[in-house]
Amino acid sequence: MILGIDLILSMGTGTPVPVCHSKSCTLSRSRDYLTITDPTGPDEKYLPSIKRGTVAAEGLMVYKESINGISVLEWLENGSLVGFSFRTSASGGLIISGKMYIDHWEETGDYSSALSYSFTGKINGPMQIVKSTVQKTVYLADVTGVRLPQCPNPYPANIFWYDGTLLGIAYDVPDVISLFNSYPVNKDLRLTGFSSGCDFTLSVGWTAETSPDWIVAENISDRMAIAASELNIIGDGDVAGLSPTEIV
Repeated sequence: MILGIDLILSMGTGTPVPVCHSKSCTLSRSRDYLTITDPTGPDEKYLPSIKRGTVAAEGLMVYKESINGISVLEWLENGSLVGFSFRTSASGGLIISGKMYIDHWEETGDYSSALSYSFTGKINGPMQIVKSTVQKTVYLADVTGVRLPQCPNPYPANIFWYDGTLLGIAYDVPDVISLFNSYPVNKDLRLTGFSSGCDFTLSVGWTAETSPDWIVAENISDRMAIAASELNIIGDGDVAGLSPTEIV
């Protein structure tokens, strides 16, 4: 699931820049259709006609940001053609972009609230829709994202999926890649390379519902140490309260 907080709105008269302190944004697109008469029957038929759309957003009035509420007001005053893009990743994924003219701007200053602004823009011309993979670096870590302390050589290691499923034991880097990529549930994430025993290149498909920052793993020696601690081993294979022959 993609959350609204992950949606990045970028704008600018040159290369679009991410709008910081944005509270919400909306992209709307519609198309008119011409009604045609079919002499062979009573049913209406249509021909695609003019497309139109709007961009709307609101944000906090933070003057020090490179793109802020005053920038938007100046674009309206100057009649500037403004580029925009909607995306969920700074390095790829699904990107919807185009050009617009700002046609409405509003500043709001409630007594006890932060100063904010809002605007709408009319889309000018066609939009572009790009679907690309995201390339990122991930690393072997525990479930909380803490890098395995045995890196760069944490093997052998248990490799897990993000729902807690054990994928298997990896004895080296190729094992990690094989276990991760071959998991049947995994449709959009692919390990495509590595730079060390713990650092990998992850390709994230644009349809992916999540973009993880690490691979969940556990050094097997750590697991054995934890198991031994839980059994309360006190020496020479003996367990407190049990003889070695009573340990199953």
